[in-house]
Amino acid sequence: MSATIDHVQETLTGTRGDSDEAEEYLYNILAEGWGFPETHIERGRTGIDVSGRVQRHEDNYAEHLESQFGTKNPFLAAAAAGEQYQPGSMGSSKAVKGVDTMVQQKGAVDASTVQDAVPIIVDPMIMDVQRQRAPVLDRIDTRAQQGFTAKYNVISGRSEPIGYAGQSDIIDLSDNDYGDFAIETDSEEMAIYVDQVNVSDFASRATDSLEYMDLENTTLGQRTIEWALTKAAAYFYADPDAGETGFGYSSLGTENAFPGLTHLAQSAGNDFDRTSVDVAADGFPILEDLKSVLTWTVENTGLTYADAEIFVSPTLFDLIENEANPVTRLESFQTGVNFGARQLNIKGVPVTECPNISPNFELPWDTSPEGPGNAFIVDRRAVQFRALAPLFTLPLGRQGLADRVAMAEYGSLVDKSQGEHTFWLEYDTGSTNFDPSAA
Repeated sequence: MSATIDHVQETLTGTRGDSDEAEEYLYNILAEGWGFPETHIERGRTGIDVSGRVQRHEDNYAEHLESQFGTKNPFLAAAAAGEQYQPGSMGSSKAVKGVDTMVQQKGAVDASTVQDAVPIIVDPMIMDVQRQRAPVLDRIDTRAQQGFTAKYNVISGRSEPIGYAGQSDIIDLSDNDYGDFAIETDSEEMAIYVDQVNVSDFASRATDSLEYMDLENTTLGQRTIEWALTKAAAYFYADPDAGETGFGYSSLGTENAFPGLTHLAQSAGNDFDRTSVDVAADGFPILEDLKSVLTWTVENTGLTYADAEIFVSPTLFDLIENEANPVTRLESFQTGVNFGARQLNIKGVPVTECPNISPNFELPWDTSPEGPGNAFIVDRRAVQFRALAPLFTLPLGRQGLADRVAMAEYGSLVDKSQGEHTFWLEYDTGSTNFDPSAA
């Protein structure tokens, strides 16, 4: 039996519809089951700051989890335990003892939570997969909120202040308006990602210490990589108006997908053809052009240097790095030479290389976004991933020696600037690309 999202939702909540009970249950996978505290995520709206929770313990996150749950990888340990898990029954491994500690002592979860659903997106191993394979997922913040529709505030304007006034004018301010700012509310239907993992004797992995396990050598790890690659490509190129049908990568062009950055930029008229820039010219053609575009956006929109980030394809990053002069690092006399940089800044704004720009799979509805010269200027305060339930696993049942496990996520990319601070630039890298056939 295939793992359809209806089956996943019915297994979790007892209903296939978008009832209040279903959304409350899915949201509480994080809030109640795993002790993620609710907080104010914007004016008048509460939720769970998933990214902030991790960032607060960034330097010692694994140690923080071990202190809280008894293992550095509690989410993967619980996911690996399988639906047959019972406290104290899975052996003597340190990782599984950590699951027992969570259930028996910490009180953060109970046995039914372990058997039902586990939010693996915040596990350190999963975070490493994101940063290596899909860095944009780590750079764009995730906020969890209740509801099958992601609702968010759009700041549309601020009233003028009273300003400078004479002493006689400030004795009585009752005739003046209160300074306030108007807030509009917009919404985006949450998209649903689903996959199925079928692993031979999946539950037995819980008896192996996760501290010595290479996640990428497991089926769960490989399917997580596939999720990260697909979601990162969706961040840049998903288009619910493309009219595509089917599954897999083609689903990025169906009505079931959320709007990606290209779609958001185009909707606001912020897609710019920069192919006239001669990237092979002497000097700093790309750096100077990106800097001028960035300066224009700060001058003419509400984007600030403090909140901006530039995402570029590997090819474009390489050309920019060459313009900025190659960097050679000698860590010590005992190690090799590290030729090249991994992070650049323009006017203090990070320029991040994203392998998910110009993806290596075909986007049937429009091949132009695959060009290796794509660059995106994004307001990280405005662009967020809003999730009812960030990536989680759910046991579907045991069949012979195999555990069937669903992997699912309810969420959508939203832009609180409604595309006004999101820019998509296309450069023509042309013959600067390495071509093995011409070598």
